[in-house]
Amino acid sequence: MYFTGYHGTSQEFASKIVADGCFTLSSGNKEWLGSGIYFYEMFSDSLDWADKKYPRDHAVLHAVVSVEEDEYIDLDSIEGESIYRRIINIIADTTKEIGNFHKGDAQNNQCAVARYIWTRFNDIKLLLASFPNEASAFPLIKDYRTKRRELCVKNNSAIKGIQLIELKIEE
Repeated sequence: MYFTGYHGTSQEFASKIVADGCFTLSSGNKEWLGSGIYFYEMFSDSLDWADKKYPRDHAVLHAVVSVEEDEYIDLDSIEGESIYRRIINIIADTTKEIGNFHKGDAQNNQCAVARYIWTRFNDIKLLLASFPNEASAFPLIKDYRTKRRELCVKNNSAIKGIQLIELKIEE
């Protein structure tokens, strides 16, 4: 299966990625889908992110990701939602995992699920999920905010092509 993704970054990093043919993995406790290489499904989402982070010096790269049908989990799908709920229950019920679970904190919980998947399912190379574009100051019964769809690739082995799409340098 082939997926396409857009990666926003600085012009300097984009040049390095194209020259080296590989991305640096993002890591940390605030990564929604755990440690990996992040892409947006839509070019416009990547461009918005890059322009906010690097307003005078941004670039957007296009990448093709290739995985087998059993090497990815779409957390938005019915099957993916079921996997997500089972993992949350495992984490919540297991005392050694409890440090990764934070009641009421969606971002940390999402990270905990992704870390669990990456460490326990070696054959998974790609996670996909949708997230709200902007934080809301109000509690929501149903989240009507527009979503952005993200792809997180475990490592560079699944990336089959990289191309520079957008480059902005202000002098």
